[in-house]
Amino acid sequence: MTPPRPKTRRNRRRGAYLVEFAIVLPVVIFMILGIVVMSYCVNTYQQLAGLARIGARYAAVHGADYARENNQARATAASVRANVVLPYSVGLDPNSLTVAVSWNDPNEAPKYPNPAFGDGRPLINIVTVTLTYQWQTSLMNIGPYTLTATSHQYMQY
Repeated sequence: MTPPRPKTRRNRRRGAYLVEFAIVLPVVIFMILGIVVMSYCVNTYQQLAGLARIGARYAAVHGADYARENNQARATAASVRANVVLPYSVGLDPNSLTVAVSWNDPNEAPKYPNPAFGDGRPLINIVTVTLTYQWQTSLMNIGPYTLTATSHQYMQY
């Protein structure tokens, strides 16, 4: 029969748990904060991509034909920014957000058959909207990173 173990060994192991916890806790907290920050960055990029899509749609609908038919100016980068991007950019810093709109010449546009017309007329009101955002978080001082989202849209009448 062996004698029982002394209690001092078990008490020393309790201190080891505390030391291990003190070493692992900062690593776990840092990983959780990193996940939160990167999730925020992905969310910002997704919002930027959505804004580029609706901005391109607005610019395509309010293109040269719209201007000719309604006697109003066609969409510009300033009008896309003011009418579409800024009202929907919840949580984004408007000073860090830039909007660029470029129009393709209809004479150089690719020709796609239009089922409605049955011909190969060129696509008109082809527009590209590019949003650029300087993303920086105050948590963990990460950034600034440049997030860019581009969307192409066309409208044929």
